[in-house]
Amino acid sequence: MVKFFFIYPPSADPTTPPLAFARIKGAVSSHLGSKGRFEFIDENQKFTRYVVDLGLSGKIREWIRNALETSLPNELRIELERASAWSEHLAEGLLKAMGTLKTEHLFLDISRYRFAYETIEKAFHAFSLAYYPAMVGYATARLALDIRSSAQAREALSSARLNPYLHYFEARVPDYEKADVLGISVVYSSQLLPSLTLAKLVKQRNKGALVIMGGPCASSLRSELEDGFGEFVDLVIPGDAEAFFQYLCDRGIELDEKAKSLDAAQTYAQGPPQQWFKEPDSRLDYSWAAIESYLLPEPIICLDITRGCYYGKCVFCAYGHREGYYRRMRPDQVVSVIKDIEEKIGCSKFFFSVDVVDPGFLEEVSAGLISAGLKIAYCLDARLEKRFAQRDFVEMLFRSGCRAISFGMESASQGTLDAMGKGTDSSYFPVILKNLFDAGIHVQVHLIHGFPEEPASALKKTIHFLHSFKEEITNAGASRFALLKGSIIEKNPKKYGISKMVKVGDLSLDYEYYCDMDTEYPSFETFKKTLFNMFPAVGRLTGSTTDYLIYAARYKPSELKKRIRRILP
Repeated sequence: MVKFFFIYPPSADPTTPPLAFARIKGAVSSHLGSKGRFEFIDENQKFTRYVVDLGLSGKIREWIRNALETSLPNELRIELERASAWSEHLAEGLLKAMGTLKTEHLFLDISRYRFAYETIEKAFHAFSLAYYPAMVGYATARLALDIRSSAQAREALSSARLNPYLHYFEARVPDYEKADVLGISVVYSSQLLPSLTLAKLVKQRNKGALVIMGGPCASSLRSELEDGFGEFVDLVIPGDAEAFFQYLCDRGIELDEKAKSLDAAQTYAQGPPQQWFKEPDSRLDYSWAAIESYLLPEPIICLDITRGCYYGKCVFCAYGHREGYYRRMRPDQVVSVIKDIEEKIGCSKFFFSVDVVDPGFLEEVSAGLISAGLKIAYCLDARLEKRFAQRDFVEMLFRSGCRAISFGMESASQGTLDAMGKGTDSSYFPVILKNLFDAGIHVQVHLIHGFPEEPASALKKTIHFLHSFKEEITNAGASRFALLKGSIIEKNPKKYGISKMVKVGDLSLDYEYYCDMDTEYPSFETFKKTLFNMFPAVGRLTGSTTDYLIYAARYKPSELKKRIRRILP
């Protein structure tokens, strides 16, 4: 029997089973039937538990003590001394934290929730000091060596000092060394080093294994991974994994037939990108998942009711699979899938894991959920479209279970929005925000700092707007502008005031760039501080997370903001 292992690596959100596995399981099972033994392993969730267990067992505290007796760089010694002060109580704190995150009434006590989140973050911080200045966090990773080139990746792969995942996977690899096929889902760049680490370790023990990578990050670096790491990465599948498995099935090729699969994959990758994608359907299977092991008091399931972006004109964006067209699950399938998951798993909260949802489709889905009498809560990402200015539409969303929406506002300055190609009208923003607030739907807005040639006056206008609507907006987050590979700006940077752009490494998904900015333009740190003062946040209660959905389902926006402000200085 053929042994298939599908892996979701660290570091990403560890609170919910990866959606990719639920999709792949149905596709692969129908392709191979009883011929294969399939194992879907969430190494991201297991790695989180691994770090927590190091803290519970006292090993982190012991390592800190031993490290302080050695010769150390001054900055690291200071960090270790700080960690030493609280590590004595780390195990006790982690026990309380785990209990809080798994118990609803404790989870919803915001003071206890804050303690739990910060305690787990402390465990990750202390763990990371062994790889200083790397910082592996709860759902985040910042490595000591910025992996932006194949040379940097190879250096980290062979260094226990630079690679926080090496010891972990060395202990885990015996479970995989007899695999016939090892599939690794690389969604985010933070997952690249752990993915390559596992692939290399498996190939060292089993050269005959077929190692496949997929996911948006891997797809974006397909040629770089296959050419630069070909000795342990056999192929990278572009687009939706289930589309590739269907491609093999249609041609009568079994995945365990390595030579045929590799030849087919090359033909597939060189073919028209449209074949790499398919409409999401009702074939979702979460039966492999140990739902109770995730650090939430109740299950939350990701559901890709849409894939891709229906707009596709924002000049800065290169999110997800760039070649993919906008595709939607049928509204009746959305309802049937939710019913099925609710019956089998007992899940009533759903994270609509989408690039963006168009309002027309969202209206159809909402009507179906209401008609079916489903009592659920869900959150999603959307554009600030004029449709949200219609009160009846927003009230319908609330009745269907919508409790939180994350909007890519980017700016409140119409001039900046036009330069970005956003296609949104800022004059509608006030009524949209008021409608959502009145309906009881939480709103997060995301903003971009430092868009090329944006004047300081435009950013100040955005800040003034946010202040004017600080009650209607529950949370606001920001990121620095990044010149991304595959974006519209990349094709014509001078049009946007960029005088020079430099690719910093073959594995980098963005460029260093040069452009003139207003000398009075506020720094990113100042902007973030301004946002936090207006929209304080605790832990992962930042609008577009599973943790937040649980709170949004219980508390109205104004009530949650009061509770957060009550516990902060």
